[in-house]
Amino acid sequence: MTQTVQKALIVGAGTAGMSAAITLRRIGIEVDMIDINPNWGHSVQG
Repeated sequence: MTQTVQKALIVGAGTAGMSAAITLRRIGIEVDMIDINPNWGHSVQG
């Protein structure tokens, strides 16, 4: 039996992107993220 690997690409590593990545990983989907800013989570940094 062949198992299909589900993958997602998230564009933007701010609050919404991080939240989406966490949610997808919890249900077993592989996640890749890209962001123009090298400091991920930039919208929550002080």
